[in-house]
Amino acid sequence: MRPRPSLLVLASLTLASLGSAQARPGQRIVADLRVASITRSADTTIVSYRIHIAANSAEGLYSFTLNGTGVPLRVLAPAPTATIEWAAGTEHRGRAVAQWVLLGASPKGDSTPLLVMKGVGLPGVTTGWIQGEGLPSTNEEDPDAKADEPGDVDPIVYNGIQREVIGIDPLATPSNASYMERLSRLSARACLNGWITSATLCTQLQDRLSAGPPRVPDFLTAVETANAAGHMNSLAYWMLKVNGEAARDFLQRR
Repeated sequence: MRPRPSLLVLASLTLASLGSAQARPGQRIVADLRVASITRSADTTIVSYRIHIAANSAEGLYSFTLNGTGVPLRVLAPAPTATIEWAAGTEHRGRAVAQWVLLGASPKGDSTPLLVMKGVGLPGVTTGWIQGEGLPSTNEEDPDAKADEPGDVDPIVYNGIQREVIGIDPLATPSNASYMERLSRLSARACLNGWITSATLCTQLQDRLSAGPPRVPDFLTAVETANAAGHMNSLAYWMLKVNGEAARDFLQRR
């Protein structure tokens, strides 16, 4: 039985296997990570993730971790089953994170239950890692490790597949300018990351925020239309939808 790691605590995103014999244990997993939903109430955001492990994956799921950019209130572990138990936490090596660890057999070709995080802030971009069930290692134990790797390697980083994902950003001082800057920045980030596949849409989103008075309702309509047409993944959709609704609600109170 593998030793239990220290407990730690993204939107459709394919986390592909590195696809070679040189891939380290934990990186031989093929999985699809999605944000199933994001809900917002006052200053609190709840993000629900789901991970699908491909039937042809060389490894099952071991853990999903993301840097905690905000202050998570709770990270919820799914209910245990006869063969699988989950653990969740909010700290790793002195830094705030959100993580779910699977203790038991991870069925390939199946999806996880909802992995839920609740925190104060709004959806934003952070760094995340997904790790397969290969035995976690450090460079001292891995025969393929580079000689110049540092001695104290974080196994989540060293053995996981890293991607930009969706987390929770702390709340900034609210103002018309701060909301518009945030929407513009996150839209540009989604386009740069390839989460939005239409260059025309990328231009339209920026135009609705910068060409004359901000038109947040038009921005939200463009997001919904693009999502229905398949021009953005769920990372972009939920991030822009929830931030756009927060900006709209703030402007309506002015």
